[in-house]
Amino acid sequence: MIFFRRQNLIGKLTLKSFCCAACFFFCLSVGKAQTKNNLARSESSRSMLSEAQSALASEDFSRAAVLLEKILSGEPRNSAAHTLAGIAADRQNNLTSAEKHFAAAAKLAPVEPETRNNYGAILLRLNKRTEAAREFAASLKVNPNQRSALVNLAQIRFAENDRSTPNRTVFWNWRESSADFARI
Repeated sequence: MIFFRRQNLIGKLTLKSFCCAACFFFCLSVGKAQTKNNLARSESSRSMLSEAQSALASEDFSRAAVLLEKILSGEPRNSAAHTLAGIAADRQNNLTSAEKHFAAAAKLAPVEPETRNNYGAILLRLNKRTEAAREFAASLKVNPNQRSALVNLAQIRFAENDRSTPNRTVFWNWRESSADFARI
């Protein structure tokens, strides 16, 4: 009786292993076909992304916005394109569109401190201080020495006259990165 249960268990494990292996190979074969399509699409989006970056550098913001919208129509989860589209919209003084793109980028890449800081900066310009402070704090959780997030959060705290953040913490971080400020 014990032997029968053991064989039955082995039979179940073998069946489960077979099903897992079959699913794995099916996903792998489907993934190869999708990977070829994604590679072709990602190569074209990479070239358009570099074109958009050069358009931003040459201050041709409308051209950059058009290129980035093309990328985002095919790849809506491209956080780099959302970030650049947010920069282009910000430079065109379209803060609503910039907020939308930076929010998408922050959602897609929550561990990128610069992305969270950009989103917080737009929120601050839209006078949404509470949400901006939350984004700056999230940025500082990822990188505690990020200068721009420290300065932005300190400005919010100073404007609110908030004493919950001890001054020595802000100034200690500022002193530690003061050599970097001197280079700017």
